[in-house]
Amino acid sequence: DISAADQPVLSWQLELEGGFVTSRRIDEYVYMISRYTPDIPGLIRYPSNQEEIDQNTLLLTELRVEDVLPSILINGEASSLTDASDCLFMDKTNEIASTHYGFPVMTFVVAVDTESESVSGTSCYMGDASGVYVSENAIYLTQSDGEEDESRTLIHGFEASSALAYLGSGAVGGHLWGRGEVDFRMSEHQGYLRVVSTKHIGPWDAEDSIDHQLSVLKISPDSLDLDLVATLPNSNRPEKIGKPDESLYGVRFFEDILYLVTFETIDPLYVLDLSNPEDPMIAGELTVPGFSDFLHSVNDGLLLGLGADDEGLVKLELFNVEDMNAPYSLGTRTLGEGDWSYSEARYNRHAFTYQQVDDYTDRFAIPLTDYSSMQEEYNEKNSLYLLEIADKDSPSLASIVEIGKINTISESWRASGPHRSVIDSDAVYFINGSSVYSALWSNPFDQGGPF
Repeated sequence: DISAADQPVLSWQLELEGGFVTSRRIDEYVYMISRYTPDIPGLIRYPSNQEEIDQNTLLLTELRVEDVLPSILINGEASSLTDASDCLFMDKTNEIASTHYGFPVMTFVVAVDTESESVSGTSCYMGDASGVYVSENAIYLTQSDGEEDESRTLIHGFEASSALAYLGSGAVGGHLWGRGEVDFRMSEHQGYLRVVSTKHIGPWDAEDSIDHQLSVLKISPDSLDLDLVATLPNSNRPEKIGKPDESLYGVRFFEDILYLVTFETIDPLYVLDLSNPEDPMIAGELTVPGFSDFLHSVNDGLLLGLGADDEGLVKLELFNVEDMNAPYSLGTRTLGEGDWSYSEARYNRHAFTYQQVDDYTDRFAIPLTDYSSMQEEYNEKNSLYLLEIADKDSPSLASIVEIGKINTISESWRASGPHRSVIDSDAVYFINGSSVYSALWSNPFDQGGPF
């Protein structure tokens, strides 16, 4: 309770036994995902002789189910998180079932009602989770399976509600891994779940060892399945996503459009048309120097890319995407004055701050770390760049305008991150580790701090 800002009060506390994965909040519910591996005192995990095997067998025979289930504590009062009979287990007869059992891990999804200060629902399954994507309607947990050209990703869906009902499972080829925000590789829209995965198809030193694939799934009305309804490339549309051996960098879904950036030596921006979810297609392609890790939609006609140029400096690029068949660049802006630069916002959405001002202008803030070396001395400087998208109502005339930047003073490396910013009306606050700096957007050169 922070109604009295100078006297915060702990209203209540919830603790789950196990390892925290992530959480999401939708309205009054907080959905917590955790995993738990039982700790069995006396168990010899790698028995080397028959005596140790017999000792383990006796120990497991006498073990009670309650001894290996995790507990939950609300305000210090313990109770059981779930019953063993309520936890889902893989059906080995299912055609998409994994051939590997993996590690003894239980994955939990817990719905916490913040209004009643209670747990309203729990779901679990015997298996691990390598990723999480949450839409307005569902919680999808991904589970990596297999390696190289046999790699797959299993997807398990749960209803985003107090009941957390199990919706079903499906599978796509390849894994969901790579740079940046991996959950941006998944998107649910109008009942369809779209997934971008990557698979290694040959030796790492081959001329083309990487395949990227778009898969479209839909919850079956008749069974607990996520049915695969489309993939791209396919026999009717065989064009590859990405040039030979290019890795996947930026991925962003916006309703019926998917933007992808692949890179090895140049940066192809792909625009995919998903208006027919059962027949997706590559609509347009643009090749520019450098690459974008993070993509942000300004409006229907403009796309902002944040990445790096071919010199190793942070690069912003504005794209005109009014015609998805013919995207083009409106220009770039390089951030940094040293030998090379880095921005946390390239990989972490929480470091990217964006504000719509009016029909003509948007504001955004990008943290930047400048690196330089002179006479064998290594220098690091942290700043917050303040920028605007001007003339956004006329996409062909739009541009990126630099307003100024907030500079930090030299601090120890312990205080140099993470980097976050807040825009409050005309005020701007830059959090640099344990220090806060401030300025006005209208006068960024008159700054206060560190506080």
